Amino acid sequence: MQCRVAMAAGAPPAELARLHGELAAATAAMLAAMRAAPVQPAGDGLFQFDVQQDVVAVLLAMDRLVLDGERAIQAAFDHLEAGLAVGGLARQLGGGPVDLVRVRTGLLPAKGALLAFWFSPAGGHVLAIDHRRGVHTTFAVDDALRDDLRTLRLSLEQPPADRTAAGLAALRATGGRVAERLLPAPVRALLEGVSGRRGAAATAPSKGLFLVRVEYNC
Repeated sequence: MQCRVAMAAGAPPAELARLHGELAAATAAMLAAMRAAPVQPAGDGLFQFDVQQDVVAVLLAMDRLVLDGERAIQAAFDHLEAGLAVGGLARQLGGGPVDLVRVRTGLLPAKGALLAFWFSPAGGHVLAIDHRRGVHTTFAVDDALRDDLRTLRLSLEQPPADRTAAGLAALRATGGRVAERLLPAPVRALLEGVSGRRGAAATAPSKGLFLVRVEYNC
């Protein structure tokens, strides 16, 4: 709450930097405690409770406000990865946070970009990263977006109930709305710069963090 108030009030840079450091340390301690806990059969991670999602969302907002350039992108990516690494599946598979340098050198194709999303009740964050630069923007999370995401997720889990031309057109329109929300203009500009082509992309996450490697071609 203190960080939110400071950001809203336009606190001096020194005060924001101090709060950012304190929040980063507190979040690291929270994640370390979660990693030390036994993996629950029903799953666990930052997606079980809204307040935990919100802690990381505020930290990402502080990364974006306090830091500049590549340092800001690196910090946000590290915090997203740290959140992902505490999930039950990641721990069962022996996974851990991935270094951004390794991602750029070992995972991204020549004309590819990485998208990383964080959802919280207070809003969402998206990182778009290619070999040369990164973009960190935010988007609103509301009932309309949740409903559209649920529709897309169900369409991936089972064949669409309405396979008529009108039904499929409605599904495409839903995907378009999600893409408009999750891929703000700066993100689209980076993706189009990578591929040299215009296009549309959509995703249907349920909640929490999703890290996706993409080639933006259409």
